[in-house]
Amino acid sequence: MQALVLLLFLLFLPGKPVDVVSAASPPLTVTVTNLKNTEAAVYLAVYKSRQDFGNSEGLFKSARLNPNGKTSVIFSLPDLEFGVYAVGVYQDINGNGKLDTGFFGIPKEPYGFSNNFRPVFSGPTFDNCKFQYTSANHTISITLLW
Repeated sequence: MQALVLLLFLLFLPGKPVDVVSAASPPLTVTVTNLKNTEAAVYLAVYKSRQDFGNSEGLFKSARLNPNGKTSVIFSLPDLEFGVYAVGVYQDINGNGKLDTGFFGIPKEPYGFSNNFRPVFSGPTFDNCKFQYTSANHTISITLLW
């Protein structure tokens, strides 16, 4: 469980901001559903490789959205090269800018991963969460766990 805490902590450290929109390829669209709170910010982290997954220095892109009264949010990430990525999200219910965890590192705030991977006894791996981003496959959906 300590590995899960460490991974989740590292997964959501601030990273590179989202770039300006480009018309070259469709943006990666990430829909996050099952929000616990319709006002609390939702944070997203994108990783591009196994070795960088969960490492704040390897964070490829990050973004933040407010739901503004809605039960879902849609992130649009332009200017990504087609390839393999993994995504993690969490909703910051108490507004402190981090994913809070409790006993054994179990998250106290809603969180989720691409492929809707559900960690059981350890944190996720890049392989658990990876997906292929292409012009034909440029939308994913993540349902928050809480």
